[in-house]
This record gives sequence, C-alpha cells and structure tokens, in this order.
Amino acid sequence: MRALKETKRINWSMGPLVYPLHEKFSNSLLPVLTNVGQPVQKNGRYHLWYIPKKVALNFDITCPEGCYLAPLQLKHATEINNSWDYASPESYQYIYNNIKMNFGVGLFSKNSTELLACALITDVGCVGCIGLVRVSANHRNKGYGKLIIQAISKQRARDTEPTMYTSQENTVMNSVVESLGFICLHECRLVQFETTGTKL
Repeated sequence: MRALKETKRINWSMGPLVYPLHEKFSNSLLPVLTNVGQPVQKNGRYHLWYIPKKVALNFDITCPEGCYLAPLQLKHATEINNSWDYASPESYQYIYNNIKMNFGVGLFSKNSTELLACALITDVGCVGCIGLVRVSANHRNKGYGKLIIQAISKQRARDTEPTMYTSQENTVMNSVVESLGFICLHECRLVQFETTGTKL
C-alpha cells in the first residue's frame, strides 16, 4: 500500500492500466489506487481460464462448408479494431503489434475472403493469452466463435497450456469456453484510469 501511495514511477496522468488485479485483493487495493490516481475510466471483471495441453491438442478442427482457417495478416488489424468493443485511439497499434509479434487465426469465407471470426494471442494479463475473440455481427450463432477458440487453442497448445481471459458479463462466451473444457483459475479486475496528460 505504501509503495503505491508514495511511488513517483507511475505517471497517473497517462491513464495507466492495472491488469490483472486479483479479485481477492481488489477490495483493499482499489481504494488506494483511486485515491492516488486519476478517476477510474473502466473497472471490468474477468475470468482467467486455462485448458490442459492434451485436451486442446485433441480438438477436432472441421471448418464449415465454404470457409477456411488461415493466419491473420497485418492488413486485418483495421477491420478487427473497428469491430472491437474496447477500441480506442491506441488500440489499432495494439492489435497490429499482436498480429506482428505473436499470431492470430481467422476464419474466412472462400467466396469473398471476408473475415468471419478471429482470435489473437495477446500480451494482456499474462503473455501468450488468447484474446480478442471476435465474430462478425452478420455471422453469429453459427458456432464460429467456438471453432476459432478451438483452432487457436490447438495451435497454442503446441508450446504451452492455453490461457484465456473473458469478461464476466459475457455469459455466452463463458458458456462456450467452459463447454470446450477450459477451467476457471480465478477472477480478476481490469482497472483503466482516465488520461489527462499528453502521450509522447
């Protein structure tokens, strides 16, 4: 607590992101954070999931007729950012960097090459976590979200146990993840402070 109150290393005017903040520590830490920092812009609740490698490696990946899976390319960053609920002036670069430095998987239409669904390996929460799972608004309720999670989990499982964060409010996503065999490790918070300074 004292370190947070007295530190000069955090520039609160830049709107720092505190994530993941374990739920069991939130009641004691949140009052301190809000007293020393800027007003809180976002205070979201999340689940952290993992799935054993052997389960993910056994996923049977079968694409629907007329669709195919392929790695995401840098050109897809704009489209993904435009459909992301948490898009911000900085989020395009974040998505671009994750595609470039990590990897992502997309489900595409064979006829139009339209991006129907996607998921990325991100550095939010813990490095190498599955995130930014998106399904095009015109193609929901077709099982594409489940398929894209299976595909990226199987690829990730070649190196390590896949992990994934989901919003506690997203009950549909949580049901899908649990049905695939993911196990909830803990609950946490994402705390985003308002930006009042000028970013370099």
